[in-house]
Amino acid sequence: MGPLTSGTIITLHTVYLFDPNEGVAVGEQGLILRTTDGGAVWQSVGSSVKDNLRSVSFSGVNGICGGDSQTILYSTDSGASWQIRQTGFFGGGFPGSHMLSATIGFVAGQNSIFQPLVGNTTDGGVNWTFQSFYFDGNEGGCTDTLFFDQNTGVVSGILFDGRGAIARTTDGE
Repeated sequence: MGPLTSGTIITLHTVYLFDPNEGVAVGEQGLILRTTDGGAVWQSVGSSVKDNLRSVSFSGVNGICGGDSQTILYSTDSGASWQIRQTGFFGGGFPGSHMLSATIGFVAGQNSIFQPLVGNTTDGGVNWTFQSFYFDGNEGGCTDTLFFDQNTGVVSGILFDGRGAIARTTDGE
């Protein structure tokens, strides 16, 4: 595996590859990069946000992106363009995201009052519902998420004292 040149000095946090040629990378300062030639050339895609973007996930052409300030973006065209669903919250953010299908997706992170927070969409990222919780009574934040179906999933996290945590749901909450 050889190195690729991203064309930026801005830190990138996550990459999602659709296939060997097409992919999307997200990073600091709202940066979104997209390649259609296996990473030889990365083109900047407008996000219209300045928050650090931490996670990106797709199912087919539909995708979601999570970032600081509880930013959520969604795309319906393989990341060629993005719409803002929400941004600008004080604190918190979504370092984890997972598109289960073209319409069902999840973000995981932390809300403004230091609770782990999971959001889910059933319409490809346009509308969201959120569930805050505690890891066994402890404040902290989620770091990533993976769902197996609409109700069954896991989140990883970190507590404020530095311990790692994992939570599981079987009812989507």
